[in-house]
Amino acid sequence: MVFPQASAAAPHHTASTEWRRLTVASAVFVTVVEAILLQRKHALFTGGFLAATPFRTWPDGLAFLAVLTLLNATFCSPACAVVLTAANRLRLKRRARRFLAFVAASGPLLGADFLMYQLWAFLGDAFDLRLAYELTGRHTSELFAVAAPLVTRPVSLGVLLGLGAGAVTWILAKTDRHPFEPVLGPDARAAIRASAALTAVSAVIVTGIGLSSDAMTFGLRRTPAGTLALQVLNRMTDVDRDGFGLLELPRDSAPFDSRIHPYALEVPGNGIDENGVAGDLPQALANYVERPPSAAPWPVRPPVLLFVLESYRADVVGTTYNGREVTPTLDSLARNGISVSSAWSHNGFTRQSRFHILTGSMTGQSGTSLLDDFKNHGYEVAYFSGQDDSAFGDSGVDYSRVDRYYDARQDLDHRYSTYTTPGSLAVPFRRVEEEIGQYLGTRHAARPLFMYVNFHDTHYPYNYSGLPNLVGGTLLDASQIAPSRRRDLWRTYLNAAANVDAAIGRVIDRVRRAVGVRPAVIVISDHGESLFDHGFIGHGYALDEAQTRVPFVVSGLPMRIEVPFAQSRLRDAINDALSGTRPLETRPVLEAGTGARVFQYLGPLETPGQIGWRTQEGEFTYDFRTDAVSLWDANVKSTSLTGGTKAEFENLVHVWESLQLALARRHPLSTPNP
Repeated sequence: MVFPQASAAAPHHTASTEWRRLTVASAVFVTVVEAILLQRKHALFTGGFLAATPFRTWPDGLAFLAVLTLLNATFCSPACAVVLTAANRLRLKRRARRFLAFVAASGPLLGADFLMYQLWAFLGDAFDLRLAYELTGRHTSELFAVAAPLVTRPVSLGVLLGLGAGAVTWILAKTDRHPFEPVLGPDARAAIRASAALTAVSAVIVTGIGLSSDAMTFGLRRTPAGTLALQVLNRMTDVDRDGFGLLELPRDSAPFDSRIHPYALEVPGNGIDENGVAGDLPQALANYVERPPSAAPWPVRPPVLLFVLESYRADVVGTTYNGREVTPTLDSLARNGISVSSAWSHNGFTRQSRFHILTGSMTGQSGTSLLDDFKNHGYEVAYFSGQDDSAFGDSGVDYSRVDRYYDARQDLDHRYSTYTTPGSLAVPFRRVEEEIGQYLGTRHAARPLFMYVNFHDTHYPYNYSGLPNLVGGTLLDASQIAPSRRRDLWRTYLNAAANVDAAIGRVIDRVRRAVGVRPAVIVISDHGESLFDHGFIGHGYALDEAQTRVPFVVSGLPMRIEVPFAQSRLRDAINDALSGTRPLETRPVLEAGTGARVFQYLGPLETPGQIGWRTQEGEFTYDFRTDAVSLWDANVKSTSLTGGTKAEFENLVHVWESLQLALARRHPLSTPNP
């Protein structure tokens, strides 16, 4: 079909003008919506207790809006040009053509905005996409499994809005009584030149902003156009190809030297600061050495149960709700033994925490685990987990010597999780109990028993079909969880915790009946769980108390427990208790260690977002992404530190660097990957 040429009423310059006007209108509209969302979630323009890096003056805010409009126009321009040309070929009338071009230009950015807002609303400022990708074993399927419950509703709404936009376009085309006037789309070469010019100007301005203004960079990283622009510019400015461009966080202190970049392995004592933090690693601090596993005999070998709970908060132990004890089993164990209030995970993520608990190590230098200790002392070892303990590949723990092994991978038909990816797959506590019961019912070994038990039920979304309601009241399902329903969420979580506590009691009774004596019991969790504490839900994205303090209850073992207690000390504490001279009936004791502290890290140990010390006095953390050290209620740039605080910061970084080197020696073919 041949279309007539543009009429006198619609010359070529009119089409170009229409394109420019629609591009500007789309960009301005998107910017206004983004400004509202940024203010609502981050108080970016007015400041306040929600604001991490607010604009200090109104001119700063207006400048940010101008830059954001320019960036949005850069993305809207090509889409608008393409749709105007296509609309002309489809013989759409003026109103329908303009509406469709406006929607096509602004719709993708607005859709991405609402998806990002949904994620920020649930996960808060602590959420870090890079950390999420690293912690899920670099599996895109895991990221989808994590994000899917949060974005399902926005995506569904987006689909409906898209269908609605199509319907409106059709209605406008049918009701517009003006005759069809073919309008040539903007000249392709002119559109390309204009888009290229917008891109070049945007690149220069965004690069300048990224290097000079934390507040503007913070805002840009929370918009789709800004995020994409920063990522592209990071790749383009990575001149030395070390994975870090000019706008990457952490900053590359030597952009033209590939040997020096964030997370680079230090060469001790060479006078060069390879990672750009805290100076060169002194040779005397470079050789990280861990205490080897105890080889002492165990005079007495009682049955031992180790419960490692998933996402179980420390402050749940001893809680009552509506006059009912939430954790009567744990409370009873604590009365006969001890409940430690200052026990901490090194990392708020399951894979690393399980590694530290079982190996008693930060780096796995011995190559053995607590499972080997019990096997070497003549125990029958059974391992039951309600989740997938494959841990995205090599977990650093050898399960080959376990006599009976069960995890959720063997029971896909009974899962309560939607997805079967390693980080999501889970079966309910009842299935774990059933497997334990079958094992105990057929076990005839004369050897003493060590059993590892993991319950997953206190993991997000904390509720599923068939979970008994033990606390009363309304329980939320996944689609109802929202920051505005924190009280209902707490009740829902307590109910899951109460069910797990009851399951612990039943397992203890089954083991007691099977072996004829009451077993020694240890209960700990891999990490805590934030229930919108500080605006975040989940774990693994902050070194705060909600996400890293863990319950630790011991009964029936004469353990000596130094506080603050680290998960990696559990293996030694068990060995010392079983190889010592104190009678088994002796209660565990707390020992306040002089200068005791727990090293914590956020993300992979090789490339953490944060590192820190947890002490009796509080926490001391360093954030690589912002180069900020937390001091009481303030954050201070590392370059501003002096005296003892500077020395403490340097010591923290040097300890991490020595751990990083130890890991590199354990896996010589692997190098830190940004």
